[in-house]
Amino acid sequence: MKRISVLLLAVVFTLSGALSANAMENEKKPVKNQMSKEISEMLKAPSLDINGDVKAEVTFTLNEDNEIVVLKVKTENADVERFIKQRLNYKKIKFRGKLPEYKLTVRVTT
Repeated sequence: MKRISVLLLAVVFTLSGALSANAMENEKKPVKNQMSKEISEMLKAPSLDINGDVKAEVTFTLNEDNEIVVLKVKTENADVERFIKQRLNYKKIKFRGKLPEYKLTVRVTT
C-alpha cells in the first residue's frame, strides 16, 4: 500500500510540473508572436540580389532601451547577414520584457 501511495504521489508531481510548464509556455507564445511580427515588418522588402530563398538563424537580445542587439547571424550568404544586421541592430521594438537570448529563424526571399 505504501508503494502505491508513493507511486501515485510521484505521478501527481510529474503531471503538475508538466501542466505548469505548459501553462507558462502558452503565456509566452503571444508575446513571442508579437515580437516576431515586429521583426518581420523590419525585414520586409529586401533589396538583395539573391537566387531563391536564403535561411538565417538570428540570435539576439534586448537591451534596457528595448532595442534589438544582434549577437549572431548564422547564414551562408554574407549579403543576407549584413542586411539583417542593418535592419535589426539597435532598432527599438514595442515589446517590453527581458530576454536573455532569443533565436529566430529568418527566411529571406526576393
